[in-house]
Amino acid sequence: MKPQVEIYDTTLRDGSQGEGINFSVADKLRIAEKLDSFGVHYIEGGWPGSNPKDIEFFAQAKKRKFKNAKLAAFGSTRKKNTPVEQDDQVRLLIEAETPVVTIYGKTSLLHVKEVLRASPDENLAMIGDTIRYLKDHGKFVIYDAEHSFDGYSDEPDYALATWQAAEKAGSFDVDKVREAVIGEKFKGPAGEVTMQENHHLVNNVYIGETLPSGQFKIIKTFAAVAAEPFSEKFLK
Repeated sequence: MKPQVEIYDTTLRDGSQGEGINFSVADKLRIAEKLDSFGVHYIEGGWPGSNPKDIEFFAQAKKRKFKNAKLAAFGSTRKKNTPVEQDDQVRLLIEAETPVVTIYGKTSLLHVKEVLRASPDENLAMIGDTIRYLKDHGKFVIYDAEHSFDGYSDEPDYALATWQAAEKAGSFDVDKVREAVIGEKFKGPAGEVTMQENHHLVNNVYIGETLPSGQFKIIKTFAAVAAEPFSEKFLK
């Protein structure tokens, strides 16, 4: 029997970054309540370390009772050369008082060196320290492996090491998650999609033309086109 698929909604964070979108705290609370009524399992409320609005949202949200959803605060691993218990951003994640905390960490060795300006071992420590510290404070931790496929494509051994650092700290079992999603089918806006063994989706592809109204007219449909990531034929 395959495991139940759980829905993790990022409307209140990723959705708020769209052009022309500017949610108020009241907007975010109303959206969270509506998502809860839909039966969504996890609602990512925002990044309390990034702006006062998200801090206020979590202060208000903890006074509400959600029937189906668990609220998640989003953030990053601790900073390099900073003990996790002294990291202000991690402190704010705990002070948000959500049952779930989602943190992202670097998978790509290139990003570790060029963006974080950290050593590979320091990045692994940043991942493990942060997850362990949050779990010690009673949080259910979800680890977001940033740029995981690109990182794995460039340096597979190091990418795996970052996931193992998260797993050893108690976040999740990478192999079981990757195995479980293969063959899963999801209802998307254009119909049903299927997860392949390469962890990309089989989806319909459309060719269309733009109408004066700004809408699209579908001219041709290619059904169930399988993704071919990193295919050599696209590099020729």
